[in-house]
Amino acid sequence: MRTNSSCVAGAIAAADSWLCSHPLGSNVTANSQTWKQITSSYSMLANYNEDLLWTPARKYFACAGSGQPIEQAR
Repeated sequence: MRTNSSCVAGAIAAADSWLCSHPLGSNVTANSQTWKQITSSYSMLANYNEDLLWTPARKYFACAGSGQPIEQAR
């Protein structure tokens, strides 16, 4: 797994803030507007955790929304 967390720093901050407002057990359902507020951050973090942001053919991280690849550190 490639671990360049700069791609997901914003998603981590958003998820942390969202979880402070909606802690576990707050009964947020998957089809609610409340869940939709965090869906893009959730998807970004899931893709990162599953190593799906790495583009092996190009050897960089595909950071969604940045418009710029982040080179893999050697």
